[in-house]
Amino acid sequence: MSLFNAAAAKNFLRIIAITLVPVCVALLYHLLFSFNTLDDLYGVMTVGFLFGVPMGLGALAIFLSRGHFKLSTPFNFYAGLWAKWIMQDIQDTILQVLKTRCEKNRDVPEDTSRFD
Repeated sequence: MSLFNAAAAKNFLRIIAITLVPVCVALLYHLLFSFNTLDDLYGVMTVGFLFGVPMGLGALAIFLSRGHFKLSTPFNFYAGLWAKWIMQDIQDTILQVLKTRCEKNRDVPEDTSRFD
């Protein structure tokens, strides 16, 4: 099962599924993004619960949507390749940190492949 159709997800660069106990979603979002730091800098957005999750468990999808940058160099093509690679690595690292924080000390299955 796909998380989202292509039309709905075309503006987002990175998607991650996090398994959570449903009642903790609002609290975790508030704790993780209480100062809007990531929200403002990286455009972190959340989407509600996904279908196909076992009873009693939920999933929170977190997106990083502001991945656009502008280069002004005489060699934009070459610099763009490196910039894209570095930005992708930074975004993946941020999402992995968020996933680890959300799932830490939770009694939930580690397998999130059913959300891919």
